[in-house]
Amino acid sequence: MHFWFRRSVSLLMILVFLVLTLKPSQAFPLSVEEQKRLGEELFLRLKREVRFVDDPLINLYVRQIGRKIVEISGDRRFVYRFYVIEGSQPNAFTIPGGYVFVNTALLNLVSSEDELAGVLAHEISHSLLEHVSRMFDQAKRISLGTLAALIAALLLTKDAKAQQTLMIGASALGQSLLLKYSRDNEFEADQLGFELLSKAGWSPYGFVSFMRKMDRWSKNISIESPTYLSTHPAITERIAYLESRCENKTLSDSPSFKRIKSRLKLLERKSEKGECERDPYFCVLSLIRKGEREKALQILNELLKESPDDPYLLREKALILLSLNRFKEGEMEFRKALEAFPGDKELLIGMVNGLNEEGKVFEAIALLEQSVEKVPEEPFLHKLLGELLFKAKREGEAYEQFGLYFLGEGDKKSALRHFQKALELSKGETKERLRMRIKELETL
Repeated sequence: MHFWFRRSVSLLMILVFLVLTLKPSQAFPLSVEEQKRLGEELFLRLKREVRFVDDPLINLYVRQIGRKIVEISGDRRFVYRFYVIEGSQPNAFTIPGGYVFVNTALLNLVSSEDELAGVLAHEISHSLLEHVSRMFDQAKRISLGTLAALIAALLLTKDAKAQQTLMIGASALGQSLLLKYSRDNEFEADQLGFELLSKAGWSPYGFVSFMRKMDRWSKNISIESPTYLSTHPAITERIAYLESRCENKTLSDSPSFKRIKSRLKLLERKSEKGECERDPYFCVLSLIRKGEREKALQILNELLKESPDDPYLLREKALILLSLNRFKEGEMEFRKALEAFPGDKELLIGMVNGLNEEGKVFEAIALLEQSVEKVPEEPFLHKLLGELLFKAKREGEAYEQFGLYFLGEGDKKSALRHFQKALELSKGETKERLRMRIKELETL
């Protein structure tokens, strides 16, 4: 799961709970279907408990890096999903079914794309090596609903006294099991992550650099966690091992990474005197937030003279022109930006609205169908597509899309109702597919 010297207390408690409440036995990986079901339950619970970052470009950036690593790994068991959540302490974690999370504190901590790729490669490696699956195998006797509630409560509780109470029951036996389990897993994930990074084109030294930062962070920040519950090996040992394998100890300079850091700065309202001079893109974003669109557009046009194909600049120009009722003028920018940022909610809504106004409903539908295929984990895409299909008198397809929207939002009752309506209006293979989906939902 995690890789730094002091894992968050909440995750330690999860491991302690699973070991101490269930009889020790040989853990076996959950089946792919079990992982999918468990992951979905946990994810839907987490959606109600944590704050997800709403910036589409930050999310897309993390997702693109993660997906490239998954593609290199050849893992086809399930569709991996990557999310950014808010957090004050650097953290990343993985749950069954390919759900990978990083938080804003971690994004603030990394200083290169290589470092971020290192974090994601490590998390993906835990999934590939069945570490997460094996841990959760011990919880088979607990219902999915109960387990989801337990994990969410332990993972997200912020009450220090409650955490200490839950941890007091940890026995020496439980502790020793966790130490062995964690040590082996962390080294295995380090090694596989190194290989994945090399094959994907990122410098494995980025992960070494990141671990050095985590080491400094853990020493400088007080964490209320009993020392005996630490399950990690000495981080200096892991750093030394990985560093010895790195032939190239330089980090790449990614323009996209710089743009994302600017967006993160705006998201957290972090700015200093003279920021606009140092970071014109951040200045543009700040002006847009203040409603000074014309001024922002002037700066964008100047920046585009130097970087005419920069998708980040093209995106903001397209959205500004749309807000000024000048969609036709910015249509080219919209199309170029969408090529770089498929699934960008703001861009898609703007493009769809613009095409609708021009009477190009079928073109808008085709655009959304492509986006749904590229970014299946975004529920709003299904809702938007459903509305357009309904407008085009394709009601059966529209109800199916609404069902997928509600399913993504965790409302299974509404999803089932819409799938049943779609079933009534469908034929052939579509009807059979819907029957199977309804059957699966009814068994959950």
